[in-house]
Amino acid sequence: MSSRNVGGARALLAAVLVLTGCTSSDRDSRDAPNATPTVGIVGDSITFVAADAIRDVLMVNGLSEVTIDAVPGRRVSVGNGTTEPLSGLQAMRDLLAAGTDPDVWVVALGSNDVFTSAPDRYGVVIDEMLALIPEHATVVWIDLYLPGAPADAAAFNAELARRDRITVGSWWAVAGVPDAGLVMDDQVHPSEAGKAAFAGVIAYALGALGLLDQT
Repeated sequence: MSSRNVGGARALLAAVLVLTGCTSSDRDSRDAPNATPTVGIVGDSITFVAADAIRDVLMVNGLSEVTIDAVPGRRVSVGNGTTEPLSGLQAMRDLLAAGTDPDVWVVALGSNDVFTSAPDRYGVVIDEMLALIPEHATVVWIDLYLPGAPADAAAFNAELARRDRITVGSWWAVAGVPDAGLVMDDQVHPSEAGKAAFAGVIAYALGALGLLDQT
């Protein structure tokens, strides 16, 4: 990162951490907000390990109706749910078939795809997911931070940025702040602090869309 980019990333990190200031310990002391809007999240192991933090952070920022479907090892389009993790596409189909129809879909997928697919497939799988999501729903996609595969992560993130329908939540910018300590030694999964920060990235993206009640 250039010094300017580091400064911008640190400012974003600071803003994200503001959104994580309340945790489950003080959630009980607040009246539950009205569930507007509703949120559905489809993710992989990063979302899976951060699920409690995501619910907490969204709750204290005014969102109480949150559906999370996340499994380790999930790819966007590949996975039958028996011999390999159920794909994000099939998880989305199953949620829609069950009547899950949130105002906002948050997609946090791609990390496993960059380790198993060629870069020319990144845009294809992104478009396959977007084709499934109802047109009336807002789409937030959390981008990738993979310091062990930075070029591949950047290529996937570039494909996200090209889609007009997607609002990108930048885990890349937040987790990549030097010495922030938000990612474990495996260079993929969030640390304890990183779980809250990952949740904050989701909240920040929703806030940028005017969808949080922070009164």
